[in-house]
Amino acid sequence: MYVHPNAWSESEVAELLKLKSQGANADEMAEATGRTVAAVYNKLYYLAEIERRKISDAQQASNDELMNQIPEDTRTWEQAHMGDPMPCRSALGRPYGEVV
Repeated sequence: MYVHPNAWSESEVAELLKLKSQGANADEMAEATGRTVAAVYNKLYYLAEIERRKISDAQQASNDELMNQIPEDTRTWEQAHMGDPMPCRSALGRPYGEVV
């Protein structure tokens, strides 16, 4: 596994976030952490991106609920391979439970 030679340690990230919460500017954060201003900007952007991509528990529960509503695919391999729609998904399909 490749390890970046100038990787941020957990203590450096904690110090960066503490300085940010105190209202320090990028120059002050760079001086305190011994990094360049560009490195500070990039790290803050990366940390914000991670937070932005997190899904709340309520959103995850909603996603799970929607996934449970998708009916089971009962097509054979040939039907799926040839692009046939799932039962009752075609304009010509019969309702569930109707026997031919």
